[in-house]
Amino acid sequence: MKKNFILAAMAAMFSMGFTACNNNEAEGNFAEDHSFDEIGWDVTAEKSVSTRGEAVTASNAGAKVTSFMTWGYNDATNALYLGESATEGRTVTNTGTALAPVWTYTPKQFWPTSAPLNFVAITPASDASITSTSTASASNIATLTANVTLDTDVEDQKDIMMAHADGITKTTNASVVPFTFNHALSQIVFKGKIPTGGAITKVTIAEISICNVNKTAALTFNSEGNFYGGTALSPVLKPASSSTPATFTLEASDLEASVWTVGDNATAGTAFDLTVSNNATKKNAWFMIPQTTSAWAGPAAINATPASGAYLKIRAQLEKDGVVLLGNAAADALYIPLSVDWERGKKYIYTLEFNGDSALSPISFDMTVSNWTDAAAQEIEF
Repeated sequence: MKKNFILAAMAAMFSMGFTACNNNEAEGNFAEDHSFDEIGWDVTAEKSVSTRGEAVTASNAGAKVTSFMTWGYNDATNALYLGESATEGRTVTNTGTALAPVWTYTPKQFWPTSAPLNFVAITPASDASITSTSTASASNIATLTANVTLDTDVEDQKDIMMAHADGITKTTNASVVPFTFNHALSQIVFKGKIPTGGAITKVTIAEISICNVNKTAALTFNSEGNFYGGTALSPVLKPASSSTPATFTLEASDLEASVWTVGDNATAGTAFDLTVSNNATKKNAWFMIPQTTSAWAGPAAINATPASGAYLKIRAQLEKDGVVLLGNAAADALYIPLSVDWERGKKYIYTLEFNGDSALSPISFDMTVSNWTDAAAQEIEF
């Protein structure tokens, strides 16, 4: 009887120990020895990057990067170690605060003892515009491809960012995976300017549209930090053109203000913000597929809709001291050829200068290009 009791107690202890082990160690997708160090996360974003709401920096990445989906692959075998499948990684969510993020995920996963891991990640973790697939190649490089269809409504767009960590072990960074998220898209903002001289004193804007540009792409990124197969983070990511180009439109309600008057909210000769990427209340800066397009071949014209090529559509009314000089913001549209060469991770600032000195070309452009910050101007003549 005593022997049976001892055997039963040992069996119960073994069962409890086995259950505890399974509860504490995460599900693995292949046989692997685990350490007792849980895989953790350290999340930042590119320096001086911004979204529609506000700048994303290391100090507030927890606020803007609220969740991400990640995959981890065994460096020796290429087998999936962290993640559910090629199309569903592990979702990690910030359950802390912006300044003190706590990155949480279930089930927990522990570091392997036999080989480093290669990680890729994407934020947001889930969105209707993104379908993600991850694989590992024979050269021990994890690759993430996001099939993206951008919403043409700026209110519903997301700043898609990707991160990587290559050859990480539990001792590499104190059991924490270091993720720095990098922008996969281009950002477009607009400014306006009423020239000096008094020829124009008021501008009313009803619409700004970018027409015949691509809204779909397969954005590829790997665990070595390469976008589209180039060297680390530097190559231009420009997917093939879409067979059905899209139109992205900002209505008057999307703009910082639709009416600009000299002496009121505008100063002659000084650019004013039509769209602002760091305005917390206005979601009016576009995220666009990095791409190169050909401009519409025609000259700027009123109410002459182009058949092909990229172009801007502007509906605006120009006045001088209460007298309408040009345009009917409700009915007339100005179509202007637009050649774009957008690179990922860069912000393009287009300044619309309302000259009013010609019926066919009242608007000129001054464009700056930057890594999410202002840079030297490049002039585009129309």
